[in-house]
Amino acid sequence: MVCRVWSSPLRISTLGEAAHAMYPWLGVSAIEKMTDVLVGLRKLQEELKGRMSKIPGLSYSTINVGTINGGSKSNVLADKCSIDVDVRVIPEIDIDEVIGKIEGILETLRRNDTKFKSELEMLMKALPSVTRLTRQ
Repeated sequence: MVCRVWSSPLRISTLGEAAHAMYPWLGVSAIEKMTDVLVGLRKLQEELKGRMSKIPGLSYSTINVGTINGGSKSNVLADKCSIDVDVRVIPEIDIDEVIGKIEGILETLRRNDTKFKSELEMLMKALPSVTRLTRQ
C-alpha cells in the first residue's frame, strides 16, 4: 500500500489599525490578534493528535505554522499580520472538516472580540490518497 498525505497550504491574516506605540488605544495590533489564532491552531493540533491513522507508517493530521509576517516598525502597531499554514490530513480525515474547524476558530474570535478581523485564503487544496499495490 502506498499512502500520500498531500499538503494543503493556507494563509490566515489578521487586520488591525496602525497607530503609534505611544498611543495604542488609537489602533489595533494585528500581531496581538494573531496570537489568539495561534492558540486556537495549537488546540486544534492537539485534538488531531488524538485521531491516529490505521494505516501503517502514518500517524495523525498536522498543522504547521511555517511563516509569520507583520508590522513595519517596532514603534507602530501592526495593521496586518499573516501566517502561512501547512495542513496535512491523513486519509481517514476530510480536509474540509479541518478547514471548517479553522474557520470556526476565526468565527469564535470574531464573535468574542468586536475588533478581531481576519481573512482565510486556501492557497491550494490537495487530498490524501491511498493506493493498494497488487502483485501480478
